[in-house]
Amino acid sequence: MRKIIQSRIQQTILFRLQFTLLILFFGITYANEGYQIKIRINGLKNSKAYFGYYQGANPYVKDSALVDSKGDICFKGRGKLLEGVYFFYSKVENFSFDFVITGSETSLKTSKVDPLEELVDLGSEDNNLFRQFRIQINAYQKDMGSLGQLLASAKSKKDSLTYTIQMKKRESKLLQLQKTLIKAHENTTIGCILQYMRMPEQAPIYPEKWKNMTYQRERKQFYRNHYWDHINFSDSLLLRVPILKYRINEFFDDVIAQEPDSIIKAMNAVVAKASENPAVFKETLRELTFKYIAPAVLDQDRVFVHLADTYLLTQETMDWININMRQHISNITEKMRSNIIGKEAPSLHMNTLDGEEMRLHTIGTEYTLLFFYDPDCDHCIDESLILKSEYEQLKKDNVEIMAVCISRDSEKCKQYATDYKIDWVNVMDPENSTGYREKYNIFAAPIVFLLDDEKKIIGKATSFEHIRHLIP
Repeated sequence: MRKIIQSRIQQTILFRLQFTLLILFFGITYANEGYQIKIRINGLKNSKAYFGYYQGANPYVKDSALVDSKGDICFKGRGKLLEGVYFFYSKVENFSFDFVITGSETSLKTSKVDPLEELVDLGSEDNNLFRQFRIQINAYQKDMGSLGQLLASAKSKKDSLTYTIQMKKRESKLLQLQKTLIKAHENTTIGCILQYMRMPEQAPIYPEKWKNMTYQRERKQFYRNHYWDHINFSDSLLLRVPILKYRINEFFDDVIAQEPDSIIKAMNAVVAKASENPAVFKETLRELTFKYIAPAVLDQDRVFVHLADTYLLTQETMDWININMRQHISNITEKMRSNIIGKEAPSLHMNTLDGEEMRLHTIGTEYTLLFFYDPDCDHCIDESLILKSEYEQLKKDNVEIMAVCISRDSEKCKQYATDYKIDWVNVMDPENSTGYREKYNIFAAPIVFLLDDEKKIIGKATSFEHIRHLIP
Protein backbone atom coordinates (compact mmCIF):
# COMPACT_ATOMS: atom_id res chain seq x y z
CA MET A 1 0.00 0.00 0.00
CA ARG A 2 2.83 2.38 0.91
CA LYS A 3 4.50 1.62 -2.44
CA ILE A 4 1.28 2.45 -4.29
CA ILE A 5 1.00 5.82 -2.45
CA GLN A 6 4.65 6.64 -3.14
CA SER A 7 4.18 5.73 -6.82
CA ARG A 8 1.16 8.05 -7.09
CA ILE A 9 3.07 10.88 -5.36
CA GLN A 10 5.93 10.44 -7.82
CA GLN A 11 3.48 10.47 -10.76
CA THR A 12 1.87 13.67 -9.42
CA ILE A 13 5.24 15.40 -8.98
CA LEU A 14 6.28 14.32 -12.49
CA PHE A 15 2.98 15.58 -13.98
CA ARG A 16 3.32 18.96 -12.22
CA LEU A 17 6.91 19.27 -13.38
CA GLN A 18 5.92 18.49 -16.99
CA PHE A 19 2.99 20.94 -16.77
CA THR A 20 5.28 23.67 -15.35
CA LEU A 21 7.81 23.12 -18.14
CA LEU A 22 4.96 23.27 -20.68
CA ILE A 23 3.79 26.63 -19.27
CA LEU A 24 7.34 27.95 -19.30
CA PHE A 25 7.77 26.79 -22.90
CA PHE A 26 4.63 28.51 -24.08
CA GLY A 27 5.45 31.58 -21.98
CA ILE A 28 8.84 31.86 -23.64
CA THR A 29 7.28 31.29 -27.07
CA TYR A 30 4.66 33.99 -26.41
CA ALA A 31 7.30 36.44 -25.19
CA ASN A 32 9.31 35.83 -28.35
CA GLU A 33 6.29 36.89 -30.41
CA GLY A 34 6.49 40.41 -29.03
CA TYR A 35 7.64 43.42 -31.07
CA GLN A 36 10.47 45.89 -30.66
CA ILE A 37 10.91 49.03 -32.75
CA LYS A 38 13.98 51.15 -32.19
CA ILE A 39 14.27 54.52 -33.92
CA ARG A 40 16.90 57.25 -33.66
CA ILE A 41 15.70 60.65 -34.87
CA ASN A 42 18.25 63.40 -35.18
CA GLY A 43 16.74 66.72 -34.13
CA LEU A 44 13.93 65.30 -32.00
CA LYS A 45 14.32 64.77 -28.26
CA ASN A 46 12.54 64.73 -24.90
CA SER A 47 9.05 64.33 -26.31
CA LYS A 48 6.23 61.82 -26.43
CA ALA A 49 5.69 59.99 -29.69
CA TYR A 50 3.36 57.37 -31.13
CA PHE A 51 3.46 54.65 -33.70
CA GLY A 52 0.50 52.99 -35.34
CA TYR A 53 -0.87 51.07 -38.28
CA TYR A 54 -3.25 51.63 -41.16
CA GLN A 55 -6.55 49.87 -41.68
CA GLY A 56 -7.48 50.91 -45.16
CA ALA A 57 -6.91 54.66 -45.20
CA ASN A 58 -7.51 55.11 -41.47
CA PRO A 59 -4.56 55.43 -39.03
CA TYR A 60 -4.80 53.81 -35.60
CA VAL A 61 -2.35 54.35 -32.74
CA LYS A 62 -0.76 51.13 -31.48
CA ASP A 63 1.68 52.34 -28.81
CA SER A 64 3.42 55.37 -27.33
CA ALA A 65 6.84 56.01 -25.80
CA LEU A 66 9.24 58.84 -24.97
CA VAL A 67 12.04 60.13 -27.18
CA ASP A 68 15.09 60.54 -24.94
CA SER A 69 17.69 63.32 -24.94
CA LYS A 70 19.71 61.54 -27.66
CA GLY A 71 16.76 61.19 -30.02
CA ASP A 72 16.28 57.49 -29.30
CA ILE A 73 12.90 55.86 -28.82
CA CYS A 74 11.87 52.23 -28.35
CA PHE A 75 8.38 50.82 -28.77
CA LYS A 76 8.10 47.41 -27.18
CA GLY A 77 5.15 45.17 -26.50
CA ARG A 78 3.60 41.75 -26.59
CA GLY A 79 1.91 40.24 -29.57
CA LYS A 80 3.04 39.93 -33.15
CA LEU A 81 2.69 42.96 -35.43
CA LEU A 82 1.11 42.31 -38.80
CA GLU A 83 3.30 43.14 -41.77
CA GLY A 84 2.52 46.39 -43.55
CA VAL A 85 2.99 50.17 -43.55
CA TYR A 86 3.15 51.89 -40.14
CA PHE A 87 3.49 55.50 -39.07
CA PHE A 88 5.50 57.46 -36.51
CA TYR A 89 4.00 60.65 -35.10
CA SER A 90 5.12 63.32 -32.63
CA LYS A 91 3.04 66.32 -31.65
CA VAL A 92 6.21 68.39 -31.78
CA GLU A 93 5.61 70.39 -34.97
CA ASN A 94 3.33 67.57 -36.18
CA PHE A 95 6.37 65.53 -37.17
CA SER A 96 5.53 62.21 -38.83
CA PHE A 97 6.72 59.65 -41.35
CA ASP A 98 5.75 56.21 -42.64
CA PHE A 99 7.84 53.06 -42.51
CA VAL A 100 7.32 49.34 -43.07
CA ILE A 101 7.38 46.43 -40.65
CA THR A 102 8.10 42.95 -41.95
CA GLY A 103 9.37 41.23 -38.78
CA SER A 104 9.31 41.24 -34.99
CA GLU A 105 12.24 43.68 -34.68
CA THR A 106 12.78 46.91 -36.58
CA SER A 107 15.69 49.33 -36.20
CA LEU A 108 15.66 52.68 -38.01
CA LYS A 109 17.36 56.02 -38.04
CA THR A 110 16.26 59.25 -39.67
CA SER A 111 16.12 62.98 -39.06
CA LYS A 112 13.50 65.54 -38.22
CA VAL A 113 14.67 67.76 -41.09
CA ASP A 114 14.00 65.20 -43.84
CA PRO A 115 12.62 61.93 -42.47
CA LEU A 116 12.15 60.31 -45.90
CA GLU A 117 15.50 61.16 -47.50
CA GLU A 118 17.43 60.16 -44.38
CA LEU A 119 15.43 57.06 -43.45
CA VAL A 120 17.81 54.11 -43.00
CA ASP A 121 16.88 50.55 -42.07
CA LEU A 122 19.62 49.17 -39.82
CA GLY A 123 18.25 45.63 -39.74
CA SER A 124 17.17 44.86 -43.30
CA GLU A 125 16.80 46.47 -46.71
CA ASP A 126 13.01 46.80 -46.51
CA ASN A 127 12.77 50.43 -45.41
CA ASN A 128 15.66 51.40 -47.67
CA LEU A 129 13.63 50.05 -50.61
CA PHE A 130 10.54 51.82 -49.27
CA ARG A 131 12.53 55.08 -49.12
CA GLN A 132 13.85 54.61 -52.66
CA PHE A 133 10.33 53.95 -53.95
CA ARG A 134 8.88 57.03 -52.25
CA ILE A 135 11.75 59.24 -53.47
CA GLN A 136 11.00 58.13 -57.04
CA ILE A 137 7.38 59.20 -56.58
CA ASN A 138 8.43 62.59 -55.15
CA ALA A 139 10.75 63.21 -58.09
CA TYR A 140 7.98 62.29 -60.49
CA GLN A 141 5.51 64.64 -58.80
CA LYS A 142 8.05 67.48 -58.97
CA ASP A 143 8.65 66.90 -62.68
CA MET A 144 4.92 66.68 -63.39
CA GLY A 145 4.36 69.95 -61.55
CA SER A 146 6.92 71.69 -63.75
CA LEU A 147 5.51 70.17 -66.94
CA GLY A 148 2.00 71.07 -65.83
CA GLN A 149 3.00 74.72 -65.52
CA LEU A 150 4.55 74.63 -69.00
CA LEU A 151 1.38 73.04 -70.38
CA ALA A 152 -0.81 75.67 -68.74
CA SER A 153 1.24 78.48 -70.29
CA ALA A 154 1.65 76.86 -73.73
CA LYS A 155 1.15 79.36 -76.54
CA SER A 156 0.32 76.92 -79.32
CA LYS A 157 -1.34 73.56 -79.87
CA LYS A 158 2.03 72.19 -80.93
CA ASP A 159 3.59 73.18 -77.59
CA SER A 160 0.61 71.74 -75.69
CA LEU A 161 1.01 68.45 -77.52
CA THR A 162 4.75 68.40 -76.80
CA TYR A 163 4.27 68.92 -73.06
CA THR A 164 1.39 66.43 -72.90
CA ILE A 165 3.50 63.70 -74.50
CA GLN A 166 6.41 64.55 -72.18
CA MET A 167 4.09 64.10 -69.18
CA LYS A 168 2.91 60.73 -70.45
CA LYS A 169 6.49 59.63 -71.05
CA ARG A 170 7.40 60.69 -67.51
CA GLU A 171 4.53 58.55 -66.20
CA SER A 172 5.83 55.62 -68.23
CA LYS A 173 9.37 56.15 -66.92
CA LEU A 174 8.20 56.07 -63.30
CA LEU A 175 6.17 52.92 -63.92
CA GLN A 176 9.20 51.15 -65.40
CA LEU A 177 11.38 52.18 -62.44
CA GLN A 178 8.75 50.88 -60.05
CA LYS A 179 8.30 47.58 -61.88
CA THR A 180 12.07 47.01 -62.01
CA LEU A 181 12.38 47.55 -58.26
CA ILE A 182 9.42 45.28 -57.54
CA LYS A 183 10.69 42.54 -59.89
CA ALA A 184 13.98 42.38 -57.96
CA HIS A 185 12.04 41.64 -54.75
CA GLU A 186 9.30 39.41 -56.08
CA ASN A 187 7.44 37.15 -53.62
CA THR A 188 8.56 39.18 -50.58
CA THR A 189 6.45 41.30 -48.24
CA ILE A 190 8.18 44.52 -49.26
CA GLY A 191 7.72 43.55 -52.90
CA CYS A 192 3.99 43.14 -52.35
CA ILE A 193 3.75 46.48 -50.50
CA LEU A 194 5.50 48.31 -53.34
CA GLN A 195 3.37 46.45 -55.88
CA TYR A 196 0.19 47.82 -54.30
CA MET A 197 1.66 51.34 -54.20
CA ARG A 198 2.84 51.45 -57.80
CA MET A 199 1.07 53.10 -60.73
CA PRO A 200 -1.50 51.12 -62.75
CA GLU A 201 -0.52 49.77 -66.15
CA GLN A 202 -0.13 52.29 -68.97
CA ALA A 203 -0.73 51.74 -72.68
CA PRO A 204 2.33 52.13 -74.97
CA ILE A 205 2.98 55.70 -76.13
CA TYR A 206 3.11 56.43 -79.87
CA PRO A 207 3.57 60.20 -80.35
CA GLU A 208 2.82 59.95 -84.07
CA LYS A 209 -0.67 58.61 -83.25
CA TRP A 210 -1.41 61.12 -80.51
CA LYS A 211 -3.94 63.13 -82.53
CA ASN A 212 -5.79 59.98 -83.60
CA MET A 213 -9.06 59.77 -81.66
CA THR A 214 -9.26 55.98 -82.03
CA TYR A 215 -5.80 55.66 -80.49
CA GLN A 216 -6.82 57.92 -77.57
CA ARG A 217 -9.97 55.87 -76.93
CA GLU A 218 -7.91 52.69 -76.99
CA ARG A 219 -5.43 54.17 -74.51
CA LYS A 220 -8.24 55.09 -72.10
CA GLN A 221 -9.84 51.68 -72.51
CA PHE A 222 -6.51 49.95 -71.83
CA TYR A 223 -6.02 52.00 -68.66
CA ARG A 224 -9.55 51.25 -67.48
CA ASN A 225 -9.31 47.52 -68.23
CA HIS A 226 -5.92 47.09 -66.55
CA TYR A 227 -6.29 49.55 -63.66
CA TRP A 228 -6.57 46.83 -61.00
CA ASP A 229 -4.14 44.29 -62.49
CA HIS A 230 -1.47 44.86 -59.83
CA ILE A 231 -3.89 44.65 -56.89
CA ASN A 232 -4.48 41.29 -55.22
CA PHE A 233 -7.85 41.70 -53.51
CA SER A 234 -7.51 38.31 -51.78
CA ASP A 235 -4.46 39.53 -49.81
CA SER A 236 -5.15 41.03 -46.35
CA LEU A 237 -1.84 42.90 -46.61
CA LEU A 238 -3.66 45.26 -48.99
CA LEU A 239 -5.57 46.71 -46.01
CA ARG A 240 -2.34 47.59 -44.22
CA VAL A 241 -1.07 49.71 -47.10
CA PRO A 242 -2.92 53.06 -47.21
CA ILE A 243 -3.75 52.91 -50.93
CA LEU A 244 -7.18 51.31 -51.45
CA LYS A 245 -9.22 54.47 -50.74
CA TYR A 246 -7.05 56.51 -53.12
CA ARG A 247 -7.36 53.90 -55.86
CA ILE A 248 -11.15 53.68 -55.46
CA ASN A 249 -11.56 57.46 -55.63
CA GLU A 250 -9.28 57.87 -58.63
CA PHE A 251 -10.89 54.97 -60.50
CA PHE A 252 -14.47 56.10 -59.99
CA ASP A 253 -13.76 59.84 -60.41
CA ASP A 254 -11.25 59.91 -63.27
CA VAL A 255 -11.27 56.57 -65.08
CA ILE A 256 -14.94 55.62 -65.29
CA ALA A 257 -17.49 57.67 -67.24
CA GLN A 258 -19.62 59.65 -64.80
CA GLU A 259 -22.97 58.17 -65.81
CA PRO A 260 -24.74 56.08 -63.15
CA ASP A 261 -24.93 52.98 -65.38
CA SER A 262 -21.18 53.03 -66.04
CA ILE A 263 -20.40 53.56 -62.36
CA ILE A 264 -22.71 50.73 -61.28
CA LYS A 265 -21.18 48.31 -63.80
CA ALA A 266 -17.66 49.17 -62.63
CA MET A 267 -18.73 48.97 -58.99
CA ASN A 268 -20.07 45.45 -59.43
CA ALA A 269 -16.77 44.37 -61.00
CA VAL A 270 -14.65 45.86 -58.19
CA VAL A 271 -16.84 44.44 -55.43
CA ALA A 272 -16.67 41.01 -57.10
CA LYS A 273 -12.87 41.17 -56.92
CA ALA A 274 -12.99 42.30 -53.29
CA SER A 275 -15.32 39.44 -52.31
CA GLU A 276 -12.30 37.10 -52.46
CA ASN A 277 -11.36 38.32 -48.96
CA PRO A 278 -14.05 39.15 -46.33
CA ALA A 279 -11.98 41.93 -44.73
CA VAL A 280 -11.14 43.54 -48.10
CA PHE A 281 -14.78 43.14 -49.16
CA LYS A 282 -15.90 45.00 -46.03
CA GLU A 283 -13.37 47.82 -46.50
CA THR A 284 -14.26 48.21 -50.19
CA LEU A 285 -17.96 48.52 -49.40
CA ARG A 286 -17.17 50.97 -46.61
CA GLU A 287 -15.23 53.26 -48.95
CA LEU A 288 -17.91 53.07 -51.65
CA THR A 289 -20.56 53.88 -49.05
CA PHE A 290 -18.75 57.00 -47.87
CA LYS A 291 -18.22 58.03 -51.49
CA TYR A 292 -21.82 57.74 -52.68
CA ILE A 293 -24.00 58.20 -49.60
CA ALA A 294 -23.90 61.95 -50.29
CA PRO A 295 -22.72 62.13 -53.92
CA ALA A 296 -21.21 65.36 -55.20
CA VAL A 297 -23.26 64.88 -58.39
CA LEU A 298 -26.91 64.47 -57.44
CA ASP A 299 -27.87 62.21 -60.34
CA GLN A 300 -25.47 59.61 -58.91
CA ASP A 301 -27.85 58.87 -56.03
CA ARG A 302 -29.00 55.90 -58.10
CA VAL A 303 -25.52 54.47 -57.54
CA PHE A 304 -26.04 54.46 -53.78
CA VAL A 305 -29.50 52.92 -54.12
CA HIS A 306 -27.90 50.08 -56.11
CA LEU A 307 -25.09 49.76 -53.56
CA ALA A 308 -27.58 49.49 -50.70
CA ASP A 309 -29.97 47.10 -52.43
CA THR A 310 -27.30 44.81 -53.83
CA TYR A 311 -24.76 44.75 -51.00
CA LEU A 312 -25.30 46.82 -47.85
CA LEU A 313 -28.80 45.66 -46.91
CA THR A 314 -28.34 41.99 -47.78
CA GLN A 315 -27.92 39.01 -45.45
CA GLU A 316 -24.21 38.90 -46.34
CA THR A 317 -23.44 42.06 -44.34
CA MET A 318 -25.53 41.20 -41.27
CA ASP A 319 -22.46 40.34 -39.17
CA TRP A 320 -20.81 43.78 -39.45
CA ILE A 321 -23.56 46.31 -40.17
CA ASN A 322 -25.61 46.59 -36.98
CA ILE A 323 -29.35 47.10 -36.83
CA ASN A 324 -29.19 50.86 -36.20
CA MET A 325 -26.80 51.44 -39.09
CA ARG A 326 -28.86 49.22 -41.40
CA GLN A 327 -31.95 51.25 -40.54
CA HIS A 328 -30.07 54.49 -41.20
CA ILE A 329 -28.87 53.21 -44.58
CA SER A 330 -32.38 51.98 -45.39
CA ASN A 331 -33.91 55.39 -44.58
CA ILE A 332 -31.42 57.22 -46.78
CA THR A 333 -31.93 54.72 -49.59
CA GLU A 334 -35.70 55.18 -49.59
CA LYS A 335 -35.37 58.97 -49.62
CA MET A 336 -33.08 58.69 -52.65
CA ARG A 337 -35.20 56.05 -54.37
CA SER A 338 -38.31 58.25 -54.51
CA ASN A 339 -36.66 60.92 -56.67
CA ILE A 340 -34.00 59.30 -58.83
CA ILE A 341 -33.78 60.34 -62.47
CA GLY A 342 -36.33 58.56 -64.65
CA LYS A 343 -39.02 58.35 -61.98
CA GLU A 344 -42.18 60.43 -61.81
CA ALA A 345 -41.71 63.33 -59.43
CA PRO A 346 -43.50 62.83 -56.09
CA SER A 347 -46.71 64.86 -55.81
CA LEU A 348 -46.56 68.30 -54.22
CA HIS A 349 -49.68 69.98 -52.89
CA MET A 350 -48.77 73.23 -51.14
CA ASN A 351 -49.95 76.77 -50.58
CA THR A 352 -48.55 79.72 -52.47
CA LEU A 353 -47.17 82.67 -50.54
CA ASP A 354 -50.63 84.24 -50.94
CA GLY A 355 -52.34 81.23 -49.37
CA GLU A 356 -53.75 79.69 -52.56
CA GLU A 357 -53.56 75.94 -53.19
CA MET A 358 -51.07 74.77 -55.79
CA ARG A 359 -50.37 71.31 -57.17
CA LEU A 360 -47.17 70.46 -59.03
CA HIS A 361 -48.90 68.17 -61.49
CA THR A 362 -51.32 70.89 -62.62
CA ILE A 363 -48.49 72.91 -64.22
CA GLY A 364 -49.04 72.39 -67.94
CA THR A 365 -45.76 73.52 -69.51
CA GLU A 366 -43.47 71.17 -71.43
CA TYR A 367 -40.85 71.45 -68.69
CA THR A 368 -41.03 72.30 -64.99
CA LEU A 369 -38.08 73.57 -63.00
CA LEU A 370 -38.57 72.62 -59.34
CA PHE A 371 -36.34 74.86 -57.23
CA PHE A 372 -35.83 74.24 -53.50
CA TYR A 373 -34.26 77.20 -51.70
CA ASP A 374 -33.60 78.69 -48.27
CA PRO A 375 -33.94 82.50 -47.84
CA ASP A 376 -30.92 82.49 -45.49
CA CYS A 377 -28.67 80.68 -47.97
CA ASP A 378 -26.20 82.78 -50.00
CA HIS A 379 -25.92 80.12 -52.71
CA CYS A 380 -29.72 80.09 -52.98
CA ILE A 381 -29.71 83.85 -53.54
CA ASP A 382 -27.12 83.45 -56.30
CA GLU A 383 -29.18 80.70 -57.90
CA SER A 384 -32.35 82.81 -57.68
CA LEU A 385 -30.63 85.66 -59.49
CA ILE A 386 -29.42 83.29 -62.24
CA LEU A 387 -32.93 81.91 -62.71
CA LYS A 388 -34.41 85.40 -62.69
CA SER A 389 -32.04 86.50 -65.46
CA GLU A 390 -33.11 83.49 -67.56
CA TYR A 391 -36.79 83.39 -66.69
CA GLU A 392 -38.05 85.22 -69.78
CA GLN A 393 -36.13 82.89 -72.07
CA LEU A 394 -37.26 79.86 -70.07
CA LYS A 395 -40.90 80.86 -70.55
CA LYS A 396 -40.25 81.06 -74.31
CA ASP A 397 -38.82 77.54 -74.07
CA ASN A 398 -42.09 76.42 -72.41
CA VAL A 399 -40.53 76.09 -68.95
CA GLU A 400 -42.22 77.10 -65.70
CA ILE A 401 -40.47 77.47 -62.35
CA MET A 402 -42.00 76.23 -59.14
CA ALA A 403 -39.93 77.42 -56.18
CA VAL A 404 -40.31 75.74 -52.79
CA CYS A 405 -39.18 77.76 -49.79
CA ILE A 406 -37.80 75.32 -47.21
CA SER A 407 -37.61 77.82 -44.34
CA ARG A 408 -39.77 77.21 -41.28
CA ASP A 409 -40.37 80.97 -41.11
CA SER A 410 -43.14 81.84 -43.58
CA GLU A 411 -42.45 85.58 -43.25
CA LYS A 412 -38.89 85.05 -44.50
CA CYS A 413 -40.28 83.23 -47.54
CA LYS A 414 -42.59 86.11 -48.33
CA GLN A 415 -39.95 88.77 -47.76
CA TYR A 416 -37.51 86.90 -50.01
CA ALA A 417 -39.95 86.91 -52.92
CA THR A 418 -40.64 90.60 -52.37
CA ASP A 419 -37.01 91.64 -52.07
CA TYR A 420 -35.93 89.86 -55.26
CA LYS A 421 -39.16 90.60 -57.14
CA ILE A 422 -39.78 86.96 -57.97
CA ASP A 423 -42.97 86.31 -59.93
CA TRP A 424 -42.80 82.61 -60.78
CA VAL A 425 -44.81 80.04 -58.78
CA ASN A 426 -43.76 80.30 -55.12
CA VAL A 427 -44.97 77.79 -52.54
CA MET A 428 -44.07 76.90 -48.97
CA ASP A 429 -44.74 74.31 -46.27
CA PRO A 430 -43.10 75.57 -43.06
CA GLU A 431 -44.21 72.54 -41.03
CA ASN A 432 -43.28 69.99 -43.72
CA SER A 433 -46.85 68.66 -43.43
CA THR A 434 -46.67 67.35 -47.01
CA GLY A 435 -43.47 65.42 -46.28
CA TYR A 436 -41.70 67.08 -49.20
CA ARG A 437 -38.33 66.95 -47.43
CA GLU A 438 -38.49 63.16 -47.32
CA LYS A 439 -40.06 62.79 -50.79
CA TYR A 440 -37.31 64.83 -52.43
CA ASN A 441 -34.51 64.09 -49.96
CA ILE A 442 -34.08 67.79 -49.17
CA PHE A 443 -31.32 68.06 -46.57
CA ALA A 444 -29.61 71.15 -48.04
CA ALA A 445 -30.26 73.88 -50.57
CA PRO A 446 -30.25 74.90 -53.34
CA ILE A 447 -31.45 71.85 -55.26
CA VAL A 448 -32.99 72.03 -58.73
CA PHE A 449 -35.07 69.32 -60.45
CA LEU A 450 -35.98 69.41 -64.14
CA LEU A 451 -39.24 67.60 -65.02
CA ASP A 452 -40.67 66.77 -68.44
CA ASP A 453 -44.28 67.21 -69.54
CA GLU A 454 -45.25 63.97 -67.76
CA LYS A 455 -43.53 65.21 -64.60
CA LYS A 456 -40.77 62.61 -64.86
CA ILE A 457 -37.43 63.68 -63.41
CA ILE A 458 -34.92 64.17 -66.22
CA GLY A 459 -32.28 66.13 -64.31
CA LYS A 460 -31.24 67.21 -60.83
CA ALA A 461 -28.35 69.30 -59.56
CA THR A 462 -27.30 71.96 -57.08
CA SER A 463 -27.40 74.55 -59.85
CA PHE A 464 -29.51 75.11 -62.96
CA GLU A 465 -26.35 75.62 -64.99
CA HIS A 466 -25.55 71.90 -64.62
CA ILE A 467 -28.83 70.81 -66.24
CA ARG A 468 -29.53 73.72 -68.60
CA HIS A 469 -28.37 71.61 -71.55
CA LEU A 470 -31.28 69.20 -71.06
CA ILE A 471 -33.72 71.83 -72.35
CA PRO A 472 -33.56 71.87 -76.19
